[in-house]
Amino acid sequence: MIVRMVSDLIHNKLGIDSPRDTGNLADNGISDLMMINSNAIKFTMGGQPAPYGVPLNELAIMTTRAKSQYKNIHYTWYDTSIDDSIDQAANMLGGRVERS
Repeated sequence: MIVRMVSDLIHNKLGIDSPRDTGNLADNGISDLMMINSNAIKFTMGGQPAPYGVPLNELAIMTTRAKSQYKNIHYTWYDTSIDDSIDQAANMLGGRVERS
């Protein structure tokens, strides 16, 4: 039950924090959780509905079809959203997060 609550919190936060243009990434590009085991969950981002989701998170510099480059203002959005969600969940549960 706690795992489901935390996964819902993360999924909702990803939807809120996702870069918005048409809303496709938030609406279709973030999968629901997949239980790995009782202590682990997995989300998938991007995929066929929104293949640009991963580059928006991972590339600091984007390149257009015309080969011009620009700074990606969405760089690490997914990672930051996950970290914020985990901190919020730990706070709600009275725990703390240790990062190495």
